[in-house]
Amino acid sequence: YGVGSSNTVFAVGRRSDRRLVAEYAWPGVTPDEAAVLCAILGYWYRGPIGPAVVCFERNGPGEVFAKRMRELEYRALWRERKGPSATAETATDKYGWWNSDKEPILGAYRGAMLGGKFINPSLASLDECLTYQYDDQMVVKSTFDRTKSRDDPARVKHGDRVIAAGLLNLCFDWTPDFAPDPSPRYAYGTYGHDLGMAADLHGDEEPEETSW
Repeated sequence: YGVGSSNTVFAVGRRSDRRLVAEYAWPGVTPDEAAVLCAILGYWYRGPIGPAVVCFERNGPGEVFAKRMRELEYRALWRERKGPSATAETATDKYGWWNSDKEPILGAYRGAMLGGKFINPSLASLDECLTYQYDDQMVVKSTFDRTKSRDDPARVKHGDRVIAAGLLNLCFDWTPDFAPDPSPRYAYGTYGHDLGMAADLHGDEEPEETSW
C-alpha cells in the first residue's frame, strides 16, 4: 500500500486451476480505499461458499487495511497457519501475512510456477519477478534498474506484483478444496468461520452478509 510511491496490488486467482485471473496495481490508493476496493472484488469474484479469501501483507498499512475490512464485515480474511495441514485447528489468531522474510513465500511461488501449479499470464508481474535477487547479506530483495524507462505511475517500485502473486499462491496452498456445497459460508480458518463458530456456541444467528 503506497500513496504515490509503491503500488497497491491485488492478485485474484481461481483455485480450481491455480490461475491468476485478474490484477490491479495503482499507487494512488490509501489502505482504507484499498480495503473497500478489495471487498468489492472479493464479492465480485466470490466462490461457491462465499466471498473470496483475502490474504494481505499486514505490516504497517496492512493493519489499517485489516481494520477497515473488519468494519466492512468482510469475513473471508486469511489467517496465518502453523504446521503442515490446512485446517481450522492450525490457524493462528493473526490475520494476513507478516513480511519478515520474503524467501519462503517467493520460493514456494517460484516452485509452483516451475511445476505448472501457478499460471500467471500477467507480463508486468512476470517482469517484476526478474528484479528479485539475493543481496550481499543473502536477503531476497527487488532491485529495479532506475535507468530503464517503465510504463508505471509508481515512483518507487518494490516488486509488489510479485508479493501479491506469492500471497495468492499461499492461499492456493493453504485453502482446502471444497465441494460445491453452500452450507459452510466461509472457508475454515477465516474470520467469518470464527464468527460462525462463536454464534453456534452462543446459540445466536450469524448476521446476514452486507449486500452490495
